[in-house]
Amino acid sequence: MSVILNTDILESLEELMGDNFQELLVMFYRDSKRYADNILQGFEEGDAQIVVDGAHSLKASAANIGMELLASHSGRIENAALVIVNEGQGQLADINAEIKELQQIYERSIEALRATVKA
Repeated sequence: MSVILNTDILESLEELMGDNFQELLVMFYRDSKRYADNILQGFEEGDAQIVVDGAHSLKASAANIGMELLASHSGRIENAALVIVNEGQGQLADINAEIKELQQIYERSIEALRATVKA
């Protein structure tokens, strides 16, 4: 089972980035919000490719910063939307529950990150 925030990854990243760590967090907050919004926009517009792109970007960003649960869930959404894009099987409505759950996981992940780094 994935954890919301792997603090070992976050601490290693902070050590590696040094003075640039806060800048990285600012970029992460901005970019991850945009990626999550893109997923929702693609879902609402019925555009599976937008969902794929947003989920892929959110998965990678979340994994880099140690948000394992968010990365894992984004990956599941990406894979489900890829089936729609590549194979024409299913509809975005089929992943409605996963999209709603993503919003909750995203909020919990951001809260955990802010509580951990006091940013």
